[in-house]
Amino acid sequence: MPGYSQDDFVRWLTGQADGRLDLTEDNPGLAAAAIGLLQPPPLEPPETLPDGYLSPHFSLAEQAAGSTKIEALMAALSRRLKSDLLTAWLRDSLDVYRTVCARSK
Repeated sequence: MPGYSQDDFVRWLTGQADGRLDLTEDNPGLAAAAIGLLQPPPLEPPETLPDGYLSPHFSLAEQAAGSTKIEALMAALSRRLKSDLLTAWLRDSLDVYRTVCARSK
């Protein structure tokens, strides 16, 4: 398969998009080369990591400690959110109900 320039691809793809098929072109070769350009490069094989590491710069212990801190933060936020929602619900519904009932006595 001969080498193609970016201009070759643009010209060929523009013709294809316009519905023109030039039978003097190397259409299969251009298509195969274009597909080759669009495919991502193959992944490198993973490197061997030291025991306890998830990546070259990130250990399992660091991930666990970070997760614990995030979980604690989420729990604290969750408690606050639950408290705020419960307070709003009591104010907007039960207190209104109690007021209406008190007036009807």
